[in-house]
Amino acid sequence: MTEKRVHEAYRENLAIVHEIITDLINDLDGKTVITSDHGELFGERLYPIPVRGILHKRGIRLDPLTTVPWHECPYSSRRTTFSEVPDDSIRKLDKETVESRLKSLGYR
Repeated sequence: MTEKRVHEAYRENLAIVHEIITDLINDLDGKTVITSDHGELFGERLYPIPVRGILHKRGIRLDPLTTVPWHECPYSSRRTTFSEVPDDSIRKLDKETVESRLKSLGYR
């Protein structure tokens, strides 16, 4: 995949997500935060090797990758939240199920 196509695909994805998030924000009351697990590289120089990186590569520690994106939407009031008893079914998942789910999400 070319760098140009990566940029196009990323913009297409952001357009889809932006539309969905806009609708979601309008439906939510209280404080809402939009975030992600990490950022991406789009041609930034990698140090100490003088090459450029794209997307998210293992073992690279640069601010665009390690700084978690964080946006707080404007709000006029905070929703009251409360803690619930944790769902024990999550703790009972076997290792094979966990590994399978992580793999399907691209983490393995």
